[in-house]
Amino acid sequence: HYRSVACRALAAARGEVRPGPVHLNLPWREPLAPVSVEGAVTATDSLALAGREGRPLTAVTRLDLEPSAFLLEEMAGHIGDAIAGVIVAGRQLDPELREPLAHLAAVSGFPILAEPTSQLRCGPHDRSHVVAAYDLLLRDERFARSVVPDFILRFGAMPTSKPLRAWLAASGASEIVVDPYGGWNEPTNRAAAILRADPTELASGWAARLEKEERGAPEAWIAAEAAAQAALDAAFDGTAAGAASGETAISEPALHRALGAAHRDGDLVYTASSMPIRDQEAFLGAGDADALFLCNRGTNGIDGLISSGIGAAQASGRPTTILSGDLGLLHDIGGLAALRDVSTPVRIVVIDNGGGGIFHFLPQQQALGAEEFEALLGTPRGVSVERAAALFDLPYRRLSSLADLPAALAAG
Repeated sequence: HYRSVACRALAAARGEVRPGPVHLNLPWREPLAPVSVEGAVTATDSLALAGREGRPLTAVTRLDLEPSAFLLEEMAGHIGDAIAGVIVAGRQLDPELREPLAHLAAVSGFPILAEPTSQLRCGPHDRSHVVAAYDLLLRDERFARSVVPDFILRFGAMPTSKPLRAWLAASGASEIVVDPYGGWNEPTNRAAAILRADPTELASGWAARLEKEERGAPEAWIAAEAAAQAALDAAFDGTAAGAASGETAISEPALHRALGAAHRDGDLVYTASSMPIRDQEAFLGAGDADALFLCNRGTNGIDGLISSGIGAAQASGRPTTILSGDLGLLHDIGGLAALRDVSTPVRIVVIDNGGGGIFHFLPQQQALGAEEFEALLGTPRGVSVERAAALFDLPYRRLSSLADLPAALAAG
């Protein structure tokens, strides 16, 4: 962590994007939970202790959108030398990256582990190397051990998936991050380099240099992806049928699956932080719909969600689906007033689940008693979504079956 902070401080101070003094924060423990971790302050990792033999932990190229011939040649060589490389596609906005990155995956033989907000999971591009179920697949230790990468190429922000992050960190692979904006999307603290150049130019340039060495497809990933998606389809078809007959409640995973099938070309999908974006990452299947997927991420991703989604609808003119939990709606309920100024269709899908349950996956659940945990971190509020809609004269519909979802989305 401290080596990474030093690299970032140097890059910022020397003028990327703006030169000047740098403020450093040095955290000493995991926040929010009073859980002691033995040896938490003492580094044991060889990369932390020894570094990279006389060079920075993370080298940072100068900000230049047009990549140099040296950068294209040098990196193409590393990609070509990789035995088990992988492309990680995280949150980014440019759909123009789809075809160049799909081409790079085809010639390199790398799978693309694509988060929905990468714009790579869904769309009209070649998706033969796209893996959507990586979060679920990497929870299986045997499979995770069988596909350990030796080279990682990441475009966009780091995906949310914890199994993916743990798998990447444990691999010890050389990691290259493409970040054209002068930021520091590098939470692993292990990247060998951050390349500040146009992603489409990099992907196109590398693919062109590797075409003569075109490799076979990553069969293990492709077979696992097909099996996982078939299993999910079978499971959620059963869930939807049960819900239609009143036998089974609608689940969040099944909802994301059904929403994915209902999206259409030109749609904008704005997803809340917390569990909605994580469930979308885990369960949304790859599809043909040319939709734009957006999400607020950051310190306070839950705040302003409704306003952000409505603003995106107004700015883009796209039919928009905002996907939120009940707390996300409550945190920005006043934002519903902005709908009176929007002419494009906006559908707000509220997962009304009593505050959700993201903290159930964190150590706080073990650190607190059940009643205290639920009050402080479960945060059920019991707010009526129907009354919230009525307050702003908005049409409201409660779904009793996922079979009703396409008609509900088409109606308003």
